[in-house]
Amino acid sequence: MKLRHYSATPTLTMRDVQQIDKPHFKPRGLWLSDDDCEDSWPNWCKENEFGLDKLVYAFDVTLQPEAQILLASSPQDIALITRRYGIRKDFVDGLHIRWNDIAAKYDGIIITPYQWEMRFDTVSSWYYAWDCASGCIWNAGAVSSIENSSGISGIKTSSNIVISSTFSEL
Repeated sequence: MKLRHYSATPTLTMRDVQQIDKPHFKPRGLWLSDDDCEDSWPNWCKENEFGLDKLVYAFDVTLQPEAQILLASSPQDIALITRRYGIRKDFVDGLHIRWNDIAAKYDGIIITPYQWEMRFDTVSSWYYAWDCASGCIWNAGAVSSIENSSGISGIKTSSNIVISSTFSEL
């Protein structure tokens, strides 16, 4: 698994991000693409002509071996997350996830490879917003290192990287 963060800016600040006490489709934090997967964030952006201006800088992210990451790698894992942490917001918005409950146990979540059969599943409707093989880290202590990616065509490098362990609202 090759975890990479993409940005339009040369500065990356990793800090603890508290999950709000309101269910949502996606958590808050540092979003990472699994670039070993065909369904990576840059591939999705290119295929959908979306956010190409935000693929200018790339940062390789390595997690601590002891990081508590909720890893989902099958349709059954998505269904289990939905059963344990899902809540129906309303009929129109469908199911949302109680990310603050997940954050109480884990430093982040990674869903890879992408689970196409769950994208349109009405029981796990929150997953529709999860466009690619990716994850989100909300605890800065889970990150071992962040390095500039080099050798990627069209990607610039930068040395402006900060890891902070104080909670802040992004």
